[in-house]
Amino acid sequence: MADRVLIIDGDTQSRTMLGRALRAGLMLAETAVTGEEGLERLNLMEYDLVVLDVDLPGIDGFHVIQTLRRRGSRVPIIVVSSHSEDYEQIYALDIGADDYITHPYNPMVLAAKVRALIRRSQGMQMEEIISAGPFT
Repeated sequence: MADRVLIIDGDTQSRTMLGRALRAGLMLAETAVTGEEGLERLNLMEYDLVVLDVDLPGIDGFHVIQTLRRRGSRVPIIVVSSHSEDYEQIYALDIGADDYITHPYNPMVLAAKVRALIRRSQGMQMEEIISAGPFT
């Protein structure tokens, strides 16, 4: 089954470009325009990864990350932003983003990073609890 990626970005051109690059990588790409719409979609559907812009109409990308992590979601998140300040990148990573990419970027390289992060996150899922003596 194809990996499902949610793109949350307020810019139509960015959503279109990212969607094309991800679909070229044989992924299912869905989009949301606002942070609220993105959170709603994430409530209704399971995604393998989220590509998230910081500048969104309504709640911003930082609040989306915080909300997801407070809910206990472990979905990988890649932030794609025009903000290249160190403190914003550090903040996004500290609150739960898995990667932070700044503009300009190559969409095909981003698609490769998406595949790698999905592959890594799926390989780290623990389905069974292992016990040995007093250790679990």
